[in-house]
Amino acid sequence: MTARTTQAIRHLTAGFTEMGMAVSEQIYQATTAFARHDPDRARQVIEADGAINETELRLARRSLRVLALQQPQASAFRAVMTVVKASVDLEQIGDNAVAIARETLLLPTATGLPSVAELLGQMTLAIQTMLEQGLDAIYARNRTWRGRWPKAT
Repeated sequence: MTARTTQAIRHLTAGFTEMGMAVSEQIYQATTAFARHDPDRARQVIEADGAINETELRLARRSLRVLALQQPQASAFRAVMTVVKASVDLEQIGDNAVAIARETLLLPTATGLPSVAELLGQMTLAIQTMLEQGLDAIYARNRTWRGRWPKAT
């Protein structure tokens, strides 16, 4: 793999990792808004969705550019395609967070749903853990990055 291709994949993976962390935060904020019936927090989740959608599109454009200009070999091609496919999944998870936030806005006025709050907290933690494990697996795949989170440029 050329140095240029390696650098391009690093940038893609860094952007994907940041997108994953943003989606994880969206899940937390949406479920917290629902459990506490917090319409302001729900609106923030809905407003932040555009940034996640834009990140997914930006990653798709960068990936296509790498494929077209770098013509990566098998392992690099798989890395690029992983980012393309998984970023679509992350964007859909973000859309699910928005759906939860929208449902929050439809709830009758209340101080919260204590019977549901604990269960939602457990489910949210499980979802975030699985998401972070997936991000860690992609991150750890590149041995040169172990021990530090990359930053997208």
